[in-house]
Amino acid sequence: MKPIVFAILAFALPAVAAAESKIIDCATQPETSISDNKGTFTFKGACKMIAVEGNENTVSIEQVETLTLPGNRNTAQATKADAVAVPGNENTVQVGTTSAISAAGNKNTVGWKSAGKKAKPKISNTGNKNKIAKVK
Repeated sequence: MKPIVFAILAFALPAVAAAESKIIDCATQPETSISDNKGTFTFKGACKMIAVEGNENTVSIEQVETLTLPGNRNTAQATKADAVAVPGNENTVQVGTTSAISAAGNKNTVGWKSAGKKAKPKISNTGNKNKIAKVK
């Protein structure tokens, strides 16, 4: 009888998700995966890889080699991201300079300002209803 009471009690209590706000130093943590939901993350310096696996996060990045958003409904802003991959859904990404953008998910918006020395980044859009465009 006790296991059943415990199971019922566990489902009766509401889940409380604490919104996190973190500042990450890329010099000490160059590769990061975010699995949290509804958090705010600021990356300082040059990172190697950032993966936003959780949902509804806000991410601000100075510089990253590879930015991946497999989660959903995240917002990411990067001054520079060498490669951006968006396999998740309904994400919004704004990047200053990038050389490659891949959108395999659906209903994502990716804006870019510069492709460095090239006219535009290499773009792959295999998802549905994605918007990838140069912004001012």
